[in-house]
Amino acid sequence: MQLKLTKHTRADGSIRTQVHIVEGYRPSPGAKPKQRILKYYGYLEDQDNPEAFLAGLRAEIEENRKAKKQIDINFDSGRKINDTTNRDLYYAPFLLEILYRRLRLEAFFQEKRNSRAEYDLNAIFKYLVSMRCMNTDSKRTTYANLEHVYLADKSFTLEDIYHALDEICAMRFALQEHLNAELQKILTKDKAYLYLDTTNFYFEKDYAVEDTLPQKGVSKEHRTDPIVQYGLVLDSNGLPLLSEAYPGNTSDCLILQPLISEVKNRHMTEGRVVVVADKGLNSGKNIDYLCNEGDGFLFSQVLRGKKGKRYADRIFNDALYTVNASGTYKYQLFKENYSGKDKNGKGVIRERLVLIYWSREDAEFAKQKRDIKVKRAKKKLTNNIYGVTHKADEYLKETVVDRETGEILDTASVLCVDEDKIREEERYDGYFCLITSELDYSEQKMREVYHNLWKIEESFRIHKSDLDTRPIFLHLDNRIRAHLLICHVALVFIRLIQLAIGKPGISAERIIRVFSNCVLDIPQNGILHLHAVSDKMEFASFLDHRGRLAYTTKTTGFDEVSHDFDLVCRALGLSFSYAYIRQEQFNSLVRKAIPLL
Repeated sequence: MQLKLTKHTRADGSIRTQVHIVEGYRPSPGAKPKQRILKYYGYLEDQDNPEAFLAGLRAEIEENRKAKKQIDINFDSGRKINDTTNRDLYYAPFLLEILYRRLRLEAFFQEKRNSRAEYDLNAIFKYLVSMRCMNTDSKRTTYANLEHVYLADKSFTLEDIYHALDEICAMRFALQEHLNAELQKILTKDKAYLYLDTTNFYFEKDYAVEDTLPQKGVSKEHRTDPIVQYGLVLDSNGLPLLSEAYPGNTSDCLILQPLISEVKNRHMTEGRVVVVADKGLNSGKNIDYLCNEGDGFLFSQVLRGKKGKRYADRIFNDALYTVNASGTYKYQLFKENYSGKDKNGKGVIRERLVLIYWSREDAEFAKQKRDIKVKRAKKKLTNNIYGVTHKADEYLKETVVDRETGEILDTASVLCVDEDKIREEERYDGYFCLITSELDYSEQKMREVYHNLWKIEESFRIHKSDLDTRPIFLHLDNRIRAHLLICHVALVFIRLIQLAIGKPGISAERIIRVFSNCVLDIPQNGILHLHAVSDKMEFASFLDHRGRLAYTTKTTGFDEVSHDFDLVCRALGLSFSYAYIRQEQFNSLVRKAIPLL
């Protein structure tokens, strides 16, 4: 094995150097030696530090030469293709036991369980959480994969899983309290802020049964199926503190109080906290509740309609704004009095800080989104078959006109684009409002604190796109809540790995893809063959101006999944790189591993 550099001269005279790792071989006995390419790393000129890059490759090659050990394997020529000894096995659940042990979840079930059921509740929960991190599916399909998981506990049945969900639901708050206590030992957690938001998950069923969680409600995904409302609280690290399910017809603003109350009753916070949420949870009752409990709030505030009417004289008054040098951003910060109620229901006057700001970037983005809807609305006027409106109908109105002359009459009504509505919305493009009880905050402080709310939005995307929390196939309320708790713990696992990897980090999707590629087979008793954890080429990444991971069009020359595998293993405290390893050695490495956190 050696490093090979091949120079190519382009038409413009520039030189590009291809980097390969090659090995020598003879096609047949006595034939001249040849070389085969083992790995391609792209062009040397694309690397930020070419010398360091080459030095790293040479060190890796030398390490492989020194560390290579001979393992003799005798293959059984009589082994059948579909023999149980010839199966590929997922070993990601075995790796995830590192986090399971770190969070002392087994000890929790031993301490809290009070049941005479014969199945192993800890084994079932561990299996369901680890599989949710790599192979998301229904409980039935997850159980069907049990035979293909390395060292999986096979002592339980599918019926045991369904019965276990009832037990898991009963201890859901205690388990989340336990997780928070263990995370407090691992991380320095900033509990000054609690980030709260709601979403909903749909069921693949046509009807809703009265007095159950699945109910018809306002779906975030604009679906007509029954849904379940889901409230989530994060700390400043983006780690889930508490989550809970509510009937699908529950209003968003009714979820804040029971969630915060549960957080405080479970001693998941210390002292006074500031709750950060968007305008969907901004109601007078929620503000009164937080103030009466001695806590604070930072909410976004609508600028249109009844709630925003109080700022009508200020929002378009340019004399009140402080403007940056480029004219792309302006703001005004002021205090105002507002009416509220104390714990006894008596009226009180309180003071809060209000920030109104305008951003050209946000204005252009709002206009772009509206233009797409207006375009759909116009298309519907010419082609009524165009039924996928995505809220385009809000820009249409009925007008009574004479179809021949266009004169407004009382003879017929037709649809037309609501130009008045469009002009009214354009006035507010780019304007945003925040309100807070913290009177000493600066404009920058308010925006920084509220900005972290994107972490909870990202958590919902992970739930829906990566953990496949929905659609939910369960029907009983207890089992629905247990399913959401399992997804909650899986999210904690993913977040811990991301925190251990550090910036710029990798997405939840990439972590799950790593785990789904962790496959081995056992060619001989006592020997494991770990398959290559690889899938696609890697593109260079960076953190954008919002602190989110973004990608360039330049490749790094590495395999992305292979690179992510190394990062995940390092986060879990693991170090192994050889394709063949003795089973007892591999098991010992995993069981003794200590995560970076």
